[in-house]
Amino acid sequence: MAEKGIYVRFMSALRKDIVKRYPFVHKVEKAFDLSMPKSSTFYLGLSPRYGKHVIVVFYHDPKSWNVGMLNIMVHISTDYAVTKNWDARMEGYETFEDGFYGMPTNAAGLEPGYFKHKYWLLKPLDKERYRLAYYWRPSSYDSDEQVIREAMVDVYAELEEHLFRHGGFLAE
Repeated sequence: MAEKGIYVRFMSALRKDIVKRYPFVHKVEKAFDLSMPKSSTFYLGLSPRYGKHVIVVFYHDPKSWNVGMLNIMVHISTDYAVTKNWDARMEGYETFEDGFYGMPTNAAGLEPGYFKHKYWLLKPLDKERYRLAYYWRPSSYDSDEQVIREAMVDVYAELEEHLFRHGGFLAE
């Protein structure tokens, strides 16, 4: 049997750990939508601050030249249903308007209020393809296990800073 790719192993490790680490994070029982598969989607419940349903989706870039590249999307909705606002403007994320958002990061050293999308590179990327993006890389690609551990630490830091605290899931 072929060895599972690094994204599959990352998601397996994350699925086991995230629900233990954060009691408000739940695995979904079935795909919420075709674009939100069960294997990479988590339900946070109602935002304590905004009273909206929050779903987190980890996306692996399907392009063969971007193997190992993933980002995090956040689905926010008043009802527990797929939002109609698939092209939501980032300003709406700040107030938890219904929409589907790329989780922002200010890790690129931008001024407060300005964000870029963040991509985690679980495998080396030969060329950065998106100008308005921040690329996370591990300290080394020598060990897949080390890459997965470092990526999980960084993913948790981003989720805590830009979603869990903002949505009221964690105390500020």
